Amino acid sequence: MFTACQTDTTPEHSVTSEYLRFTEQPRENDIPDVALNEPALNNIADHYFRYLGVNGSTEFHMARTDHDDTVAQGLCFIAVDTETDDATSQCHGPNDLEPMVVQLDTPVEAFLIPDDTHVDELPEGWSQVRRNVVVITEPERAPEEAEVWLQGAGTREAHTLQRN
Repeated sequence: MFTACQTDTTPEHSVTSEYLRFTEQPRENDIPDVALNEPALNNIADHYFRYLGVNGSTEFHMARTDHDDTVAQGLCFIAVDTETDDATSQCHGPNDLEPMVVQLDTPVEAFLIPDDTHVDELPEGWSQVRRNVVVITEPERAPEEAEVWLQGAGTREAHTLQRN
């Protein structure tokens, strides 16, 4: 899935430090208005969700998740097909968030990337449609991978986003 993974789990690399939308007050449209089947999303409080935007007929959301026996939080990336109201989600626990990138396959192949990700130029068929969302816009033409730069704790490291 990813290459060049970091193993730094210091507080500088928490869900809230990598995705600053979580430091803002929740908004009315943050919660997806569909059934979510991901077990990590069951029974979490509404204020843990954030709306990221829409691209075509796909709305994107993210959510922080609590985990027993730790103060660290996990992260879920949620895509909702607004034409069918089907939701797809991918969640990672706090120990699986290196390098804080989450990938979805449907309704479009998309990547949730941290705020300070620097995207110089994506290959043909890839597009950064929102601050935190990179999608495969032309699956038949898009190459298998794209390189981005992730910032963190004074470092900048190359990371490869790979298609499934």
